[in-house]
Amino acid sequence: MTKDPVCGMQVDENKAAATSSYQGKKYSFCGQDCKNKFDSDPQRYAQQQGKQQQGKQQPHQPEHANR
Repeated sequence: MTKDPVCGMQVDENKAAATSSYQGKKYSFCGQDCKNKFDSDPQRYAQQQGKQQQGKQQPHQPEHANR
């Protein structure tokens, strides 16, 4: 399991709805909307995910709250 870098949902890498690669790393997404957001600004989301992995978690951004 991994986290969707856009919404923070847990995603099974083998069953991800969508994936993208950025700087040699594969990112898995819960859906196409999150993939599209990531693809529009991959540096932002990759940087956020890196900070979360270092223990400097930022507040969860409920990307799906507006659905």
